[in-house]
Amino acid sequence: MLRRHGEIHVTHKTKHPFSIWGIEQLASESSLAMVEEAAFQIQDYPGYNQKRGSSWRCDQDFAIGDCCTFKF
Repeated sequence: MLRRHGEIHVTHKTKHPFSIWGIEQLASESSLAMVEEAAFQIQDYPGYNQKRGSSWRCDQDFAIGDCCTFKF
């Protein structure tokens, strides 16, 4: 956290198989409480750049598709 009452925003796909990741449960296990779940709006995040993880394809573009921003 950058500030005492700051937020963590995690944008994640919501269709299967990504929906089974249990983002809210994972956050809860790290003592984070969800404040809001909202449909992802790319215009709310100037400079946003999606990532695939740590594979050799991590910087390749891909369709964002159905996803939400989970705010903790």
